[in-house]
Amino acid sequence: IQPPDANLWLPDTLSWLKYENRDLAISVNYSISDLIDEPEYLKSLEIHLEIWNQFPASVLSGVDFYNAAGEKIDSINLDCLQSEVNDSGDVIKEFHGDFREKFDPERTAKIYHSEYFIVNGRLEIASVIDSSNLYYFNRYSVKARLSFKAELDFDF
Repeated sequence: IQPPDANLWLPDTLSWLKYENRDLAISVNYSISDLIDEPEYLKSLEIHLEIWNQFPASVLSGVDFYNAAGEKIDSINLDCLQSEVNDSGDVIKEFHGDFREKFDPERTAKIYHSEYFIVNGRLEIASVIDSSNLYYFNRYSVKARLSFKAELDFDF
């Protein structure tokens, strides 16, 4: 699953000054039980989350899993560092965060029963934005890629 680029561009550049943090969320409806009939067939589940951050600000990101009642049943989190930019606002080095986690059988069983997940991110801009870089913020973006790998065990 690769959601669209999460570009935080705002029409009015000065709008950036309104925020201490800028939050993003992409909700994806899915049900593993629609793909795999019996939970005992699912032996393990691995999640891979990559973040590319061009902003000269830190990004807190994660994936939250919810059941049909809307209760959060599990989550993972990833802290992304800020990119490096020069005095002209050009990105010198984009931050790339790469997170993989293999769930144990207990967590795999919980996620089997989830109905949707939310990929979320928080851009922490209050401590880094000022008059010297304000007009560069419309140039930057945050991108995410999320994938899952399942290990199955069943007889034919």
